[in-house]
Amino acid sequence: MGQTTARSLLCIKTFLKEKYPEIDHSKVLKRLSAADQESFKALAEDHWVPYDLYFNLLAAGAAEASCEVHQFCQEFGAFQVKHDTEFIYKMAIKFGGPGLMVMEANQIWKRYHDTGRFYVFDILAKSAKARIENIEGGGPMLCSVILGFIKAGLELSGAKDFSVEHNRCRNRGDALCEYITRWS
Repeated sequence: MGQTTARSLLCIKTFLKEKYPEIDHSKVLKRLSAADQESFKALAEDHWVPYDLYFNLLAAGAAEASCEVHQFCQEFGAFQVKHDTEFIYKMAIKFGGPGLMVMEANQIWKRYHDTGRFYVFDILAKSAKARIENIEGGGPMLCSVILGFIKAGLELSGAKDFSVEHNRCRNRGDALCEYITRWS
């Protein structure tokens, strides 16, 4: 089963505070199982945590925010790229444009996931394709986080009139997840 960094879970907490300030974070945690609550309390930023805890926290946050879970996950993915990406890297993406963001996708992926590979191919002046291969675990919620992350990354890089299509998905029976991005 795949893992994400504890930094992702801590970023969810920050996302909730900033996007949904009316929500009491303790109520989100109460929606988790006792075991998940204990795991969350023991988090250290440099730890890796199972995807299950990550998805459970996303689902609890969505429920407490009265938001559809996949919309919540996309919003979180966008928040994460804007909030958790280091300043120097944000500047490189901004000045390097969408092409640099696309080329660095696997490095960004490795920052958050211990499984799988984010492989970018068919890179053209105004489009690219990306695949997530060999991932252990994950699920539809991860796909939604990734969609939000890609969209915000393109926005951060200065892409205009962009689109992201999730044309192949492991959760719909395909062998891998594939995304097609286009921008002007």
